[in-house]
Formats: sequence, C-alpha cells, structure tokens
Amino acid sequence: MVLVNLLNRSPGVICPEATLTAAIQELHHQHLPLLWVCGAEGQLLGFLSQSAILAQVLAHPSGFNTDDLRVGAIMFPPPAPLTLAELREDNDLQAWFTTHKLPLLPVVDGGGKLVGAIAQTDYAAAQLEAEKAAHQRSEARRQALLQAIPDLMIRYSRNGKYLEMLCGGNVQPLDNFPDNTGAEIWEVLPPNLASQRLYYIHKTLDSGEMQRYEYEIEVSPGKWCHEEAYITISGTDEVIMLIRDISERVKVQLALAQEKALMQSLIDSIPDLIIYKDLEGIYRACNQSARGLLGKSQQEIIGKTDFELFPEALAQTHRDHDLHALNGQISIRREKWITFKDGTQRLLEIEKTPFVDDQGMMLGIIGVGRDITDRQQAIEDLLNTLTKEKELLDLKSDFITIASHEFRTPLTVIMASAKLMRHCLDRFTPQQQAEQLDRILRSSDRILALLEDILVLNQADADQLNFIPAPVNLEQFCQELYQELMATQLNSTTVQFHYIGPPDCSVTLDDKLLRYILTNLLNNAIKYSFNPNPIEFIVTLGQHYIQFTITDQGIGIPADALAYVFQPFYRAKNVGNVPGTGLGLAIVKRAVDLHSGTVDCRSQLGQGTTFTVRLPRFVGF
Repeated sequence: MVLVNLLNRSPGVICPEATLTAAIQELHHQHLPLLWVCGAEGQLLGFLSQSAILAQVLAHPSGFNTDDLRVGAIMFPPPAPLTLAELREDNDLQAWFTTHKLPLLPVVDGGGKLVGAIAQTDYAAAQLEAEKAAHQRSEARRQALLQAIPDLMIRYSRNGKYLEMLCGGNVQPLDNFPDNTGAEIWEVLPPNLASQRLYYIHKTLDSGEMQRYEYEIEVSPGKWCHEEAYITISGTDEVIMLIRDISERVKVQLALAQEKALMQSLIDSIPDLIIYKDLEGIYRACNQSARGLLGKSQQEIIGKTDFELFPEALAQTHRDHDLHALNGQISIRREKWITFKDGTQRLLEIEKTPFVDDQGMMLGIIGVGRDITDRQQAIEDLLNTLTKEKELLDLKSDFITIASHEFRTPLTVIMASAKLMRHCLDRFTPQQQAEQLDRILRSSDRILALLEDILVLNQADADQLNFIPAPVNLEQFCQELYQELMATQLNSTTVQFHYIGPPDCSVTLDDKLLRYILTNLLNNAIKYSFNPNPIEFIVTLGQHYIQFTITDQGIGIPADALAYVFQPFYRAKNVGNVPGTGLGLAIVKRAVDLHSGTVDCRSQLGQGTTFTVRLPRFVGF
C-alpha cells in the first residue's frame, strides 16, 4: 500500500482570523469533519472540529452572533503530524488514528507547512484492499505450490477428524471418498490403518516432533499403493499430514535389494576371498570367505577401513599395496599365509585389480584371495605319499624278516626234534622221547600263535574282526587266564594278580577279544622283564568301567617310541634279541577300540612299563 496515494491535498484549511460563521459554512460546503487552522505561510496551527463548533454554540445564549467569535480563539492544538518523508516509509497509520481519535491525519512538509491530510476511512479501505490483494497472492502461491507438490495433504484434529484435504497435482483421494473434509478417520480408513494413523497423530502432538511412517493401502478394488506419511503440528490440537505415493520407489528399491541379494549370494558362493574398496580404502562389499577370514559380520566390515580392522602396521601394508595397484593402474599379485579366526592357517594368493566403470573412471579396487594351500602342499603330499609307500615297503620288508625269523626258529626246532626221533627213537628213554615231543608241540604252538596274530590283525584292518559281546564273570575269567599263563610260564618271573570289585559279578564283553588284550599285555610284560621283580596284574571293577592295569619293572620303552608302539610291526630299538613280531600291541589297540575303550601306555626307560586298559562295563550287542 502506497500512503502518498491516499493524501488529500485539499484538506479544508481556514485561517485563525476567520469567524465561526465562516468555519461552519466551510465545513458544510466541503462535507468535512474538521478544518485545519493554518497561518499565512501555511504552517499548521491547530484544528477545529464539528463537535467543537457545536459545543461553542451551545455554550452561548440564544441570539449569539457567530460572526463575533474568531477561529483562533476556539481552535485545538494541532496533533503530531506526519511528514512527507515518514509517509513514504509506508508506516502503519492505524496506531496514530487510535491514539489521537481524529478522522484525519495531517501531513506537513519539512518546514511544517500543511500539504494535505489522510482520511481514516480512506486508509482503512486501502488497507483492506491491500490485505485482500496479499491474500489473493498468498492463495495463488498456495495453489501453485499444491500443484507443484505431487502429494496429498490432510489436516486432522486430535481425535482424527478431517479438517481439510489439499490434493497435489498427481494425487487423488480414495475412490469412495472424493473429499473427506468433516469425516472421521474411522469412516475413511480400514480399522488397522485408522488406528495406526491416529497413533501417529497423538505421538506428533504429544512429542512436538515430526513423525514418519509407511503403510500399504487399497486405493481401489485390487489396487494397492505403498505410501509414506509425514505428520507435523499445524495448530492447537491439529496436525497436517503429507502423504506421498512411493509405490514405484518401493518397487525399485525391492528390485535393487533383490539384485543386491542375488549378487551377494553369488559372491558368497565363491570359495575365493573377495573384497571391494573405494578410492578412500573404505570397504564397500565382501563375501562370506572374507567375513570368515576377518571373523566379523557384514555390518562390522562395510564402511570401515583397514586401519579400523587390522593393527596399524598391517593396515598400512594393505593400503600401500592398494595405492600401488591404483596409481600404476595394474594388477598386483602376492602370496601370504593367513591365520583364520579358528586358528587354522592357509596360504592365499592375493590379487588386487583397479575397478573402473564403462567410461574408464577409476572407482576403487577389487581384491581376490585364492586358497592355494592345497596346491602348495601337493608336492609335499606327493613326497609324503612316496615316503609312506617307502615306509610301507620297509614295514613289509621288516615283517618278512621278522616273520621268516619267527617261523624259522620253531620250524628248526621241530625239524631237529623230528630227525632225532626218527634216527634215535630206539635209543631214547621214554622221558627223552617226551621231551622231544614237548619241544615239537611248543614250537608248533608258537607258529600257530604267530599265524593267529597275523590273521586277527588282517581281519581288524579289513573291519572283519568279529565283535560278539556276552555276559562274562569277570573275576573267574581273569583268574582262569592268570592260572593258564602261570602254568605255561617258563621263566622265573612271577605275576601278582589282584581283583578289586564285587565277587561273581557279570559284565558284558567279548571274551575272545579280552583274551587277546590281556594275553598280549601279560606276555609282553613277562618277555621284557629280565629281573625277579614281580609283575602286577590288577583288575578293578567300577560302576561304569572296568580297568586292567599291568605293570612290569622291565627294560621300559624309549620316550620317542611311545607314539608308535600300537603300530603294526613296530618294535623299539632296545628290544635286543628278544623275539617278537610287533603285532601284539596293534591287536590290543584294535580289540580295545571295538569295545569303545581306551588303552594308555606309560614307561620309563630301564625302570618298567604300565599299560592301562579301560573298557565300558556294558557294551551294546
């Protein structure tokens, strides 16, 4: 609003020497509410209003002559005028009219000369027109803004009443409710969506903070829309909600997420380690193998640098290699032993290659780590295989040597005794004949025992060794075996047998395999004991296990041989000329394993050996 345009430059002026009659005529002629009293040079001296003239007339008696009274005698002092300069500043004049309670506002120039007046009615009318124009402009901008925003805006009361619906350029309300103004939220939306929306309306009003949420809504039969809503306070107990259709965006996001998931699944299925870092060295992608190596989840790796994942020195090495590949725009390859989280070590061939887009712009670096441990160890495995084959040949050779020796000795005895019986039978006394026959029988038993050991071991290696558990009176079985052993014992070594447990107790074992176990252990203890110290044979029957302990004070086993004593054909270097095939302990180990038991060997060279066998008290059939 331009105030200068409201200025009436003929405001009704009278001089102070004029009569009251002249003032009344001037007011009547110009239809003015008051007259401005000015001097000869136009300076504002005061004003005279209709009410003041009426008051003067009523104050004098009838017959009073208005020509006798001068304007200067009855005028009021002038109000604070407005200068032209102040008028051009577009000031708010309503305060002046309210303060001075005059219908006209005088305007003077810089010298105090009256140049015109502004009527309160003109100012009020102009102000109203200005407000109307401003409102029209605001409404035009509002409508233009609404057309530019492809969203639906709704004003709600606290209780969910639709106060106003403002539709953007590309939004239509629900088909059944083209305009929901005045409706309740429960009348427009399905119950679940209405309840959800009312919750966020209350949350916005109670917290004073803008709320956002997403939902799906059926906008027409069979047509669903994914929308997001922003809610903010717009007045006392009311909010405005901006609703945006994000169906296409959700579809794109879903497609991108599926594509990303597919790509992640593909690289996760690759056994090679794969990582991708941007130019700043920040991890942007990695596969399952990489996560397994680092021992971290996807969220713990993505967005981090090497300096956040590794010790500083190692991180700097990684970064130097990255920069070398990026700056040279070349692929670099190196081999490195990597320790995984579970402690295993693998040899990786790591190749780093710059990653560029279709326009040749460098985006980052891709690292691929391939496990070449198997390839690296292939030669070692081949050498180990050759070594094992050589060891097997050596074992076979040792077996042939041992077996030939073990067979030759008893066969030689048998042949010698048989020849003596053939040529000297008539000269042998009955006692001498019996001695020769005993030698033949003992040698035959030795050959049979050797053949039996070989057969049992072969059956065990082929998983054909029969395991037939049955109830056994443990104390009776061990006592009888002990007596048989003592009856056939030739040297002076004694065995002390101890049974610890309830008498006549039955356990479930394979008595044939148990005989293999105890016979071999006791025979070895006797065979390698060259002193009169006794051998202890202790049987302990526990609640769940049976323990057999056989302790000798013989030559002992070297410490470096303890790990091999249960291997077939193995014999320690300190056995000397003591006969044996190296099969007995191998048979013991396999028989114990069939019982799901354990066998332990502890020995000190020159002081003796203790074998401890633990078998379950009851084994399944």
